[in-house]
Amino acid sequence: MNLQQASSLLAALEANGNALGQLVRDTDGLVFLRVILPRASSDRNCAPSEYSMNVLKACQKLRNVDLCFSTQNEIMDQLQALALMPLRPSNRGSLRTTSTIRNIFFWRDPSSLSVPAVGFAVIFEALGQSPMDTLDGLCFKRVQWRHTEGLDPAAPAFPLPVTSLHLLDAVTSGGSILPFFPRQPSTLQYLSILGYLGVANLDLVALSHVVGNDLRDLQIVYPGTSGTISLSAYATAHEALRLPPSAFQNYPLLTSLDLFKTHGPCLALLETLVKSSPVLADISFGYSRWVCSYHLLSNSPDEIFPEQEIIAELKKFHHLSFIHLGLLPTTDELKYEGMKAELEKSSINVVYQICEEEAD
Repeated sequence: MNLQQASSLLAALEANGNALGQLVRDTDGLVFLRVILPRASSDRNCAPSEYSMNVLKACQKLRNVDLCFSTQNEIMDQLQALALMPLRPSNRGSLRTTSTIRNIFFWRDPSSLSVPAVGFAVIFEALGQSPMDTLDGLCFKRVQWRHTEGLDPAAPAFPLPVTSLHLLDAVTSGGSILPFFPRQPSTLQYLSILGYLGVANLDLVALSHVVGNDLRDLQIVYPGTSGTISLSAYATAHEALRLPPSAFQNYPLLTSLDLFKTHGPCLALLETLVKSSPVLADISFGYSRWVCSYHLLSNSPDEIFPEQEIIAELKKFHHLSFIHLGLLPTTDELKYEGMKAELEKSSINVVYQICEEEAD
């Protein structure tokens, strides 16, 4: 879309008292439109930040909102455009319509990565006084927000109840992701954490204490390096996210668990999940390496992956229909086919990967 087309789109949304804009429910694509708009334009209304605010002002019945920003003032202006800012003292007696917004996506402007991180405390305070009571979905994409001095960096700070939370390379200046979580965890059912930022040093035990007990779907994706690995390096290669079994004791309603490129699936973890998450139906350890439960430094394939014990433990799940076992300690394509066949007799679909052959 060029500048003329962008101007025409905005004019159409604003025409006849925002008649067309009132029909818009989703701002999907607005972030990318900001990127292609010229940074310097003779038409101030088509400068990226001004354009975004004008679109938001014209679309007052949105359900899904993308907020792309580079400064605190810019995002506060967008909240003002959406009528989400707290009422001024002079308007306290005014009736306020409950917001139609159900999902908010925060984006860091990709063209302003060199701009200092934005403090989130003021933004969260404003949202806490907005006409929104709860959110279905909350997403932070590539945001790096400054943590306000004096606030606990391990304490959840988002002021509204949230059903679904997605973090993609999102982290605060203190290196923690926990401030992005809702202060009231009881409604959180879906959580995904993706990317190196926020995952590399993630404390899964601390995470389990702020998520709440209603979580149904947990996805953690650590990009790491290449997926395959040689058998000789299986136990000692580059560090990845560890999986202490104690971090998975608080998810009684969990039905789907996806832990990608981790280093820590083990028999003890399965034992914990059988007891603590009995309704699990889908487990994925894609490109993850197993460890020995009782000897974390072991490089013995049979200790790392005790096949018969793992089969027995997986059969204890009453609802499990699929498991991706991840990267198993073998280069033999047939070594675990017997295990796969046995589990499939119990209606458990099994997928796994094997190590690459040693280089000559």
